[in-house]
Amino acid sequence: MGDWNQTAFKPDPYNSPGLSLSSGLSSEIDNGNALYLKHYQLVYSASIVILMQLGFTFLEVGSVRVQFTKGILLKNMVDMIISAIMYFAIGFGLAFGDGSSTSGVFGTNNFFLQSIENDTNIHHSEAAS
Repeated sequence: MGDWNQTAFKPDPYNSPGLSLSSGLSSEIDNGNALYLKHYQLVYSASIVILMQLGFTFLEVGSVRVQFTKGILLKNMVDMIISAIMYFAIGFGLAFGDGSSTSGVFGTNNFFLQSIENDTNIHHSEAAS
């Protein structure tokens, strides 16, 4: 009776539940597809956040008089622009930076995208000759 307790619920360190998207799918898809899936999840989640911002704008506009509608719309657009700039400046580095010094809790580099390599550079001088 004590034997099944020790083997049935033993945690698997290679397939542990966590925040990674591919934790349960690691045996079914390769690393390339997992990366695309993670990028898709990021874009999908960002789209949902933008739609929530739009819904909150509708809620605010419906709660005030018509004369204050332009101010509410401007406030929410400025809020979205400032949020995007702050994510570019700080959020990307915290989310996707190298977190080796913090045990992977948050990133400590890539702020303002300083150390991101530009993969789209094409050297035309070599191709033209």
